[in-house]
Amino acid sequence: MSDIKKIYELYIELKQNVCIDTRSKKIQNSIFFALKGTNYNGNLFAQEAIKKGAKYAVVDEPVETNNKHIIKVENSLHTLQNLATIHRSNWGEKKFVIGITGTNGKTTTKEILNKILSSSLSINSTKGNFNNHIGVPLTILALNNDHNGCIVELGANHQGEIKELCRIANPTHGIITNIGEAHLEGFKDLDTIIKTKNELYDHIKKNNGTIFINKLDSRLVNLIQDYDKVVFYSCEKQNEHNKINRDLFYFLAKPLLTLYHQGHIINTKIIGQYNAQNLAASIKIAETFNINVKNTIQVLEKFELKNNRSQFIKTNNNEIILDAYNANPTSVKLAIENFKEIIQIKKSKNNIIIIGDMLELGPKSNQYHQDIVKIISSLGFKKCILIGENFMLTKTKKQYKKITSLKNCINFLKKDTVKNHYILIKGSRKMQLEKLIDIL
Repeated sequence: MSDIKKIYELYIELKQNVCIDTRSKKIQNSIFFALKGTNYNGNLFAQEAIKKGAKYAVVDEPVETNNKHIIKVENSLHTLQNLATIHRSNWGEKKFVIGITGTNGKTTTKEILNKILSSSLSINSTKGNFNNHIGVPLTILALNNDHNGCIVELGANHQGEIKELCRIANPTHGIITNIGEAHLEGFKDLDTIIKTKNELYDHIKKNNGTIFINKLDSRLVNLIQDYDKVVFYSCEKQNEHNKINRDLFYFLAKPLLTLYHQGHIINTKIIGQYNAQNLAASIKIAETFNINVKNTIQVLEKFELKNNRSQFIKTNNNEIILDAYNANPTSVKLAIENFKEIIQIKKSKNNIIIIGDMLELGPKSNQYHQDIVKIISSLGFKKCILIGENFMLTKTKKQYKKITSLKNCINFLKKDTVKNHYILIKGSRKMQLEKLIDIL
């Protein structure tokens, strides 16, 4: 019997309990996979995993022990991925897996869609943004016979990565939320990003699956070519010039988003015009799986975004839009433009934009950061704080404050309490700008 077949039998025997962290509660009665990274080596913790309750440990380096429950393989990560591939195949051909990728909005769309589908079906989905070569296998390995379907978020920072994740997850349905400039250190240019994201559609086409596409996005529409198993959606801003089509989506931002679809009015707790397309996509996909529209409305009227994604926070002193989950040139531009519309609706005169560095943008990083400064200035914002080494290199108006680090920004804001302002906080995850909330 091959190692992978043996390990799969053990995985089923142990009720599909897999663990990669000895500190996790899941270590009990699990198969521990000793994975390696830049700053860690799971092989060093294999014996500790057994002591803490793991039934087996899969390693790819020699471990000084005679314990037969430590299984040596050529590559622990590849074994984990192959185990997930086998399980995906065994889980069921008639069950669905929805693959979601995109430069912006994939996590939000995944969270919204998961809430809607879970109102009527048993769904497993990617936890948080665990969407890489480790997270996708773990999501698939969490599938059990009770699940009707799965939503898998597919992230990438180099070409070929989506293709490999599709090999593991084998999605039957797929959506690319949008394609923009991000992770350019790995991708190098926009054309490579497009090719990489299109690896999802390529997989769907080869397997005669269903593709969901925003028909207003010409970049995505061009990827379909002559493929016919496509479901289109779009969401347009409602105004007096719209010729209302009941089958389409329309939205208003007040600033909370209200959607209009098939004669229904859906009042959400979500801000950000850029989220209108994510909502429309989720509703359209749910319709494909025959989810009752009343269920969808009930879910969306209660659903709130969390984890630093387009959150509206009211403190004792200020009203804040916190969007510190991700930042790239496209998402930052949209956040600033949306903030401008919100303060116009609120007729607010006291406003501050706080923007942190956008990371992994490659050799054009300086240009991208300067472009953001230009957008802020062109929209007439008078108060702006720019945080990070990249923004320190930009040319700005004299009244704009440039600060080297989050720590220095916190010290700066502590000197003079900010009160009665609308504030946008936007930055990359690594900047941890959510820490500013406590002093605002």
